Amino acid sequence: LVVILAVIYFSYDLLKRVISPCDSIFEQTTLQLSTKVEVFKTSADIVLGSKKIQEISESAQETALTLKACCKVSRGDSREDKFIECKNTTSKYEDKIDLLIAQVAEAKKAKTEGNTETYNQNLTKINQSIDDVKSIARKFQSEVNTLTKTAKEEQKIYFFDDFDGDELKKVWKVINPDPDSFIVEEGMLMAFSSLEGNLSAENISNVFRLGKPMPEGDWVATVKLDIDFQSERERVFFGLYDDKDNYLVNVLSTARGSCYSGGSYRFHLYMTPTKVLKNIVTENSIEVWNIERCNKGSFNELMANGQPILIRLEKRGRAYTSAIKLEGTEEPAWIELPEMKLLRANGNLTIGLYQASKGKGETTVKVDWVKIEKY
Repeated sequence: LVVILAVIYFSYDLLKRVISPCDSIFEQTTLQLSTKVEVFKTSADIVLGSKKIQEISESAQETALTLKACCKVSRGDSREDKFIECKNTTSKYEDKIDLLIAQVAEAKKAKTEGNTETYNQNLTKINQSIDDVKSIARKFQSEVNTLTKTAKEEQKIYFFDDFDGDELKKVWKVINPDPDSFIVEEGMLMAFSSLEGNLSAENISNVFRLGKPMPEGDWVATVKLDIDFQSERERVFFGLYDDKDNYLVNVLSTARGSCYSGGSYRFHLYMTPTKVLKNIVTENSIEVWNIERCNKGSFNELMANGQPILIRLEKRGRAYTSAIKLEGTEEPAWIELPEMKLLRANGNLTIGLYQASKGKGETTVKVDWVKIEKY
């Protein structure tokens, strides 16, 4: 029975090490560093005070834990180089400990021989080496903390497209495609339209619909774009689109105030969260920005002052909250709009543009990136 239990124990221990390589690395590093620290303590007790000896011991433990954290966050081919850097930093730390041990041995020898000058010189070197050891440990910990934070942020990203390259990625489906009216170049998706349309009429060209479904649970979808306002009838939309009778999108629109006595003297930017459920429309138009227009410049020139624009749609439970941020303004901040409810959300992330009515000019949209993050 004892033999059987021993076999089970060692088999479990071996299996644990196979499935937990970072734990194994931590144990090995802890053993190596603790051995060196014990050698350091043996020589340093008559040269240094107990406080500095304790500081070295604690920094060694922190370094082993930091390497373990780096191992965990560096799993996968994309971060293998990061783990190599972490191992190199740990080796550098060990080299400093070795140097410190040698310096302490020399100081101890000088003190035993009564060589005060040499002893004081070595003591200065030892204090500098202690500072170096602690500095390496602190910097290492800070770098791995940053790496861990970045990795967690990346894990939240469910989808991201910065339109790198010269073709639209296959994950996008273009509804009513007109290849002559859109292009991917210089890291942006550019599309233009001078045609009257309506989402519920299904007569809009180049509706860019993501082929990937939205993630389960809560999420936030964001787009960054620039709009060339020419027609003053443009409608740019971003949100969830299933079909002409079921969608939830944010629609950007503009309006002009008059330059006469009693007029508003401004250009206005509105965002309208619009829910269409079984062809029943619910919408709430909110002014999100305005700018004085009289003798200040053209419509397009003045509206460019608030750009680029970020539009966000956030899902929390059954509530969907829209927000907008104009990064070109003096104090950019998210402006949240009243939430809307959907019990069963259908549709994929969609972006597009059209004209509310026929007029002069055409509207151009440049989409910098689109991102979906999971909560």
